[in-house]
Amino acid sequence: MNPIIGIIGKEETLPSQNKIIYSYEEIIKKIITSGGIPIQINLIGNTIETKELIKKLNGIILQGGYDYTKEEIEIVKYAYNEDVPLLGICLGMQTMGVAFGGTLKKIKNHNIPNKDKIHEVIISKQSKIYEIIKKEKIIVNSRHNYALKNTNLDITGISTDNIIEIIEDKTKKFFIGVQWHPESLEDEDSKKIFAYFVNIEKKR
Repeated sequence: MNPIIGIIGKEETLPSQNKIIYSYEEIIKKIITSGGIPIQINLIGNTIETKELIKKLNGIILQGGYDYTKEEIEIVKYAYNEDVPLLGICLGMQTMGVAFGGTLKKIKNHNIPNKDKIHEVIISKQSKIYEIIKKEKIIVNSRHNYALKNTNLDITGISTDNIIEIIEDKTKKFFIGVQWHPESLEDEDSKKIFAYFVNIEKKR
């Protein structure tokens, strides 16, 4: 059976005041093209059953968005403790950082929508992300108004203007957060990240 990847659903209130829980289509497509089966995980109630389901998945993704919740913080810590592969994207990365002692700061000049290549990210060679893409420098998109100021996780990638772009714990199977949106890019680096993440359990 193909790997099953859970996407943590994001909550939003529509102009009609109806509330929805959603997953981004680009993330769903990247999981499918990487050979995975995407399912949405809804954290309403954050029950023990939800956590047990997450433990059985081959990986989970924390999406981008506008704000994180205490339930998402709990899921980050749960995934870490149970060694469930976790990929955090944009706000998802920030959530991971905050869950491990981090704080956020407001920044300028990093929210540039609808463009693929905005700035460079310098990557540590002593990192899992380097093992995956085999590059010390990549060019990424940028769609965020806040950034991590600090965290107790390993900081393994920064932008050329010193914004934290990658955090991880190399001792885990896959516990990586990236500040940009690889789901929106069609370059080889983004494909490698998703392919490695989706199929991580096959490598063990």
